[in-house]
Amino acid sequence: MIFSSDWFHQYAMMLAWVLYVPVAMWCATRSPTPTAQQLAVAGTLSAFLWLLNVQVEAGQLSGMVYHLLGLNLATLMLGAPHAFLLGSAWVLAWGWARHGGDFVAVFALNAWAVALPSCLINALGRRWALAKLPKQVFVYIFINGFLSGALSMMATGVIVASLLHGAGVFSGSVAWGSAFPVFFLLTWGEAFLSGIAAAVCVAFKPELLGTFDDKIYLAKKANQIWR
Repeated sequence: MIFSSDWFHQYAMMLAWVLYVPVAMWCATRSPTPTAQQLAVAGTLSAFLWLLNVQVEAGQLSGMVYHLLGLNLATLMLGAPHAFLLGSAWVLAWGWARHGGDFVAVFALNAWAVALPSCLINALGRRWALAKLPKQVFVYIFINGFLSGALSMMATGVIVASLLHGAGVFSGSVAWGSAFPVFFLLTWGEAFLSGIAAAVCVAFKPELLGTFDDKIYLAKKANQIWR
């Protein structure tokens, strides 16, 4: 899921940078600021999932690297703005390690495609769940952990395949017939690991989840069975 600067026009990469800088600055000023423990755990878990990767060495998909993201879980811990910055940091580190300094040109475009979807979908999903669904721990774990994790990986796959097809890196049949279906497999892993980790944190370390509020999800409700 890491792009090469040779794949895209320089104007597309420049536009991505122009949009990225102010958004990154805005994210850095958002509150509440994550604790050192939240940053350490979110960074470690997401790094581990990024390291679960496979690179296609030959064939039609030569050059593609697939990995899990862990950014849905990071968003539950840090909030969407800071999780986006964490994801951007992993994109930069991963891309630099594989492509060297040339990756800087395409970094912003890659951050939009890989780091943003998980953070945005989780934030929107949490807002929708709070407004439309019962405020229960199960809802928090299933919607924000499992379901958002699955949707975020699928959205990432759609964006990545669209960009690779649009830039002419792969033909439509390869991008949608070969590259995109792999994301279906990754979706299960992303959803399962994100949901399980969220459940474990709720049970043992709720303070790691910056988006989990005891007053909302654990509030005692009056028994209204006789009303």
